[in-house]
Amino acid sequence: MPMSLSQNRKFYFYFFCSVIWFLVIIYLTIFYKSNSNYIIDFPYSDKLVHFFLFFIQSTFITKTYISRNLNSKKLMTKIILYFLFFCFFVEFVQIYLPYRSFEILDLTSNIIGFLSGAFFVFFLESKI
Repeated sequence: MPMSLSQNRKFYFYFFCSVIWFLVIIYLTIFYKSNSNYIIDFPYSDKLVHFFLFFIQSTFITKTYISRNLNSKKLMTKIILYFLFFCFFVEFVQIYLPYRSFEILDLTSNIIGFLSGAFFVFFLESKI
């Protein structure tokens, strides 16, 4: 079934946002060399950053899939599998980078962030 013009616009908007945010995550988690002189310094602040990066990414991806009106039963499984792979990939690549390090709490923050974002969108969409 062809998508309406409104659905097309939503799809491409969310798709574009998710690609841009994906690149932001890759840059910040793999290529960015952090400076230890933080403006705001409180314990575990980087865990909040990981949470919000993945929360926003899963929100964009979930909205992209929903704008295509795909089967919601398979949709959640696809999103969870995609993001589990992505979360593990991002953290395990850091093992091989001299200026980064693997942390299980970062991985946990990534997973909690993406699950929260996906379920948040599904909750909002089911209420509409």
